[in-house]
Amino acid sequence: MQHPTNPVFGIVINNDQHCTVWPAHEKPPQGWHFTAARGSRAAMQACVDQQFVPTTPALPVDLDGHYQGAEWAAAEFGD
Repeated sequence: MQHPTNPVFGIVINNDQHCTVWPAHEKPPQGWHFTAARGSRAAMQACVDQQFVPTTPALPVDLDGHYQGAEWAAAEFGD
């Protein structure tokens, strides 16, 4: 199928409540289903970003500043 000029995106969600943006004209992967939301990719990503709650704790501010820009940290953690 050819991609539309102004593609419409939706939000897909799985049983673990993980969600992501998906082209509305494509079938979602097995185990995922569309929510009712539709719009531009940017609008749908904004919805996901607004609803997403990180499951890992953030680094304390003093540690975050220590690791920020550290080349060894990127290599050690695979970033």
